[in-house]
Amino acid sequence: MTNIIYIANVRMPTERAHGVQIAKTCEALARAGASVELVVPMRATDIKEDVPSYYALRDTFPVVRLPVIDVVSWGKAGFVVESLSFATAALQYLRT
Repeated sequence: MTNIIYIANVRMPTERAHGVQIAKTCEALARAGASVELVVPMRATDIKEDVPSYYALRDTFPVVRLPVIDVVSWGKAGFVVESLSFATAALQYLRT
């Protein structure tokens, strides 16, 4: 069995198209027999549904949310801070 850790620095679920692409890619990989884990930042969202419900997934997989400094609303500087904090959290997660 193939183990895949899909790391995406995006808010999930999201109303944007990239969220559908990520969720459906992970679903297809899981359906094909891979052990898939989606790793995303823990960011604020108004969407209350979980990833499988929001994207109507039939094959599910774990979604791991890593703590980050969620200051994307500050603009480019906030995005850099959030990205660096997510990269640090993701590296720590992969090491464990």
